[in-house]
Amino acid sequence: MWSGDKPPLPDKISGDRMKRCFTLVIILLPLICLSVTRQVALDGSQTYTSIQTAINDAVSGDIVLVHPGRYFENIDLSNKSNLILTSLEYTSADTSYISSTIIDGSNGNTSTILCYENVVDCTIRGFSITGGKGYEFPSAANLFQVK
Repeated sequence: MWSGDKPPLPDKISGDRMKRCFTLVIILLPLICLSVTRQVALDGSQTYTSIQTAINDAVSGDIVLVHPGRYFENIDLSNKSNLILTSLEYTSADTSYISSTIIDGSNGNTSTILCYENVVDCTIRGFSITGGKGYEFPSAANLFQVK
């Protein structure tokens, strides 16, 4: 115990350590909290009506959450990292969203989903994918296509 009305002040080392920890939290917290869920719906009820537009606006750590519908578009994930492209199955665990959320590449281009340049740690989950022609790419580049 202590004598008098006031408890003893913490020593200087503990105070300095607390200031450093607080400063570190202040610096790192915005980095952790900056990820955004970009929602896509064909009916216009969400911010985006196109998956590709949401991907173009996404930055590392973002989730592109696609509502049910048939999206006639080809997806290019080039130059994206740490991105999750998913249907509502991701948030609800309801597998019926897989068959009701369709990426259809039937608009005549060569691929439905293109992951060509600098794609790192991207996840594609919860879709039915159809259409697109696909092709073999005879290069040393990392090219992964879903056709």
